[in-house]
Amino acid sequence: MPEQRDRQFFVDAATLWKTLQHKLPTARTPDAKRERMDMFNKFDPNGNGYLSLAEVDKGCREILQLDKLTPDLPPILIRAHTAAKGVAKRAGKRKNDDDYVQRSEFRVFLKYLKQYFELW
Repeated sequence: MPEQRDRQFFVDAATLWKTLQHKLPTARTPDAKRERMDMFNKFDPNGNGYLSLAEVDKGCREILQLDKLTPDLPPILIRAHTAAKGVAKRAGKRKNDDDYVQRSEFRVFLKYLKQYFELW
């Protein structure tokens, strides 16, 4: 019986990764960039060009429905948001408060989100 449970885990993990690949467009292609920009605009209801943790949380739950993939979404989001929001500052491109993810950091946020899903 444990073998069947292990096989089920791997099927579930494969489904999880396929779902994340589909929902989180991180490739550096024109199509993926267009998807990211559309997604960013949906996550940014006030249109200020910055995403707070609350906006990221709402977008990931309501638009991407990532909460259906894991009960541990809040700590994953917090870590990915925290890691991504300083990328533009380190590159000398930071324009606003350190509490937000900028449009230029959104692809990195999605990459971190995938990585933290894997680690969690």
